[in-house]
Amino acid sequence: RQRQSNMSVLVATAYMEEAERFDWLVAMNAGEVLATGSAEELRQQTQSATLEEAFINLLPQAQRQAHQAVVIPPYQPENAEIAIEARDLTMRFGSFVAVDHVNFRIPRGEIFGFLGSNGCGKSTTMKMLTGLLPASEGEAWLFGQPVDPKDIDTRRRVGYMSQAFSLYNELTVRQNLELHARLFH
Repeated sequence: RQRQSNMSVLVATAYMEEAERFDWLVAMNAGEVLATGSAEELRQQTQSATLEEAFINLLPQAQRQAHQAVVIPPYQPENAEIAIEARDLTMRFGSFVAVDHVNFRIPRGEIFGFLGSNGCGKSTTMKMLTGLLPASEGEAWLFGQPVDPKDIDTRRRVGYMSQAFSLYNELTVRQNLELHARLFH
């Protein structure tokens, strides 16, 4: 960050100690946004001593039946160019909604993190933002342009690394091979 102050970083993690280092967090569960803010703001909002305790306190008591929109207040340094944007980004796998109408804008230079348990939609959102997985609804934008998996110039400006090399269950064997070939070649 000291060498590249205008570089934006988007991280998806389930590790709270890692999330403590981010400027801004989006706490997610079951594909829905629970809350947004800095680690300190999430601790204060939930009257929690740790970020892990805050996340647990944000979880719903019972499974919600309908999506309730959460407005994410933008972190806006003056005159900052928007590097990454999600507009009503949604992913469905059959009747299962993995990501439910997610909206945010990440200015150039911001460190932005997704925080949530395994299976809450972090990696699926990342795949839609990088063009690796087409959204069921909504749009992803990079550097002011709609995400286009065929736009090599834009893809060269984006670095994406999954937590560990693995095959994705939602993709066919062929799709997995093509995905990893595109990522690494």
